[in-house]
Amino acid sequence: GLVVTGVQTCALPIFLALWDVPFHLVDSNLTVVVRFTVQPSGKVMKYRVEDLSGNKALDNSVLTLIRDLRMFPPLPDSYTLPIYEFGVRFSPKQFQF
Repeated sequence: GLVVTGVQTCALPIFLALWDVPFHLVDSNLTVVVRFTVQPSGKVMKYRVEDLSGNKALDNSVLTLIRDLRMFPPLPDSYTLPIYEFGVRFSPKQFQF
């Protein structure tokens, strides 16, 4: 699912709204791992796919989600560093619809 702690909380609504999980994979334990680098404003500086699931449909669904993603909601004021890195594990079975 979306294993969310700290800064990832700001990104969660975006993933919940935009990830189009292939219907035949909603009960799958397959996982795609992506690492994001963002500014406190929410601007996505870069992302890196760290691990693909090996399932083309699931991999493409995550790649489609993140490819055009430019902004997350701004981070809370308590985040004062210039950039933050965080990883997200996309796994349909634990995804909250």
